[in-house]
Amino acid sequence: MRVHLFIFITILVANSLTAQYDNYADGYYYNNENEKIKCQLKINRATFSAFNSKPTSVKAKIPGVKKKQVLKIEDINSFVIQKDSFAIVKNFK
Repeated sequence: MRVHLFIFITILVANSLTAQYDNYADGYYYNNENEKIKCQLKINRATFSAFNSKPTSVKAKIPGVKKKQVLKIEDINSFVIQKDSFAIVKNFK
């Protein structure tokens, strides 16, 4: 009985932890042809450590497309998440 309870609690906790990382919000972005594309957007913040680093990325769930897309700086001009946020994308090197 304890084993079943332990497995149930482990699955419950693991499920709730993974659900937190799927935080997409309604929004839209403009591509290089100035077309407005409505979708759900998620910003993954950059991480830095002694072993590796990940740059900031923007992911999109576009209606009618099964696979989530990672938006590249070269592909978009700007994006808006919900009503208030607005970002202009520039590639500084």
